[in-house]
Amino acid sequence: PQTHWDVTVTENLTYGTSATWILHIGNSFSDVPPSHWAYRFVETVLHNGITSGCGQGLYCPQDAVKRRQMAVFLAQALNDGPIPAQGTVPGWGAYDCSPGGVSLFADLAPTDAGCPAVHDIAARGITSGCGGGKFCPEAPTTRGQMAVFLARSLAGNDVPNAGLVPGLGSYQCGAGGVSVFSDVDPADARCPHIHYVAAQQISVGCGGGFFCPGAATRRDQMAVFLAKAFGLGLVSY
Repeated sequence: PQTHWDVTVTENLTYGTSATWILHIGNSFSDVPPSHWAYRFVETVLHNGITSGCGQGLYCPQDAVKRRQMAVFLAQALNDGPIPAQGTVPGWGAYDCSPGGVSLFADLAPTDAGCPAVHDIAARGITSGCGGGKFCPEAPTTRGQMAVFLARSLAGNDVPNAGLVPGLGSYQCGAGGVSVFSDVDPADARCPHIHYVAAQQISVGCGGGFFCPGAATRRDQMAVFLAKAFGLGLVSY
């Protein structure tokens, strides 16, 4: 009857009490069948209210995640209730995502559907935009940017510069340091964030010892990253 379909089951236990289980039915998107490698993760982010797909019963798994969409994913995951439409971004000022309101990004209208989410993650210090007072909402989210977004969402300003990536070795970000990925320079500003998401087993790269930081993040990949980063599950009770 709707995209996100759950069923409630009451189990009567032998010792006189009962347990209520809410089970996610699945098979929610016609372009992500049960045989799809990311099926479980796509259903998980849907079940947890992170996304409702790309419209018309589709998830668009191969599409690149736009920066606006990334903001919505993160804001949905970080807020227990509705994303606030008004607030303050420290050091920037107040915003109001409503007709006649105020956006702090020159390329994002107050009436843009992504306005509350973009400002919410900016207020949390997760992003400061793409430079020049803009957010670049239509630009694809690269894997390097994805790592920064997720690392800051989870660790704030405490993303470590050094540590251990299980199975890959130790890293030390900074000039003259060590990276476990051959395409990530230790002096790259994204180095700590990339290694953090790898150390947390959110993403361990794109294969062959590479992380592919400049490649676009696909929507099916993002479902996996979000589910792992925020410890999301399918069944609640």
